[in-house]
Amino acid sequence: MSTAPLPWICAIQGQPTRTLASLLEAARRDGIGPEVVQESCLDFSRWLVQLVRRVSQGKVRVLLVFTAELTLGCCLANKLPGVRAATVANLPQARLALEQMGANVLLCDPQGKTWFELRQLIQACHAAAGVCPPALAPVFQEVETHAHR
Repeated sequence: MSTAPLPWICAIQGQPTRTLASLLEAARRDGIGPEVVQESCLDFSRWLVQLVRRVSQGKVRVLLVFTAELTLGCCLANKLPGVRAATVANLPQARLALEQMGANVLLCDPQGKTWFELRQLIQACHAAAGVCPPALAPVFQEVETHAHR
């Protein structure tokens, strides 16, 4: 019995640029398009936490957030159990985070990125398992149990 992988989400703070909108449309046509969630309120923190909760609850395997609020977003995301969030500026950083630490939340500022760069990032998230590497799982678990919530 094979099960389909969990969905992944691309979240956009504010209005998507033309480049980002066209890229997401192309990804949808290619069959790798994520669920797209656009910020619909003025409170970035609450919006982000609602999305990250879906990752924490195991309903979503990877969340890619396009925002300029990288530091705040990463800090908030990492407060939820089971979340391994990282900020990335390019594809090598994204691959490192996805593969070596099993990141399941990536935050990236799309400003100044080309269509091709953003496409590669979306492809990497689509292919990512969002699973913590077995060697790191005990470390993350120990840190999580000591976290001040």
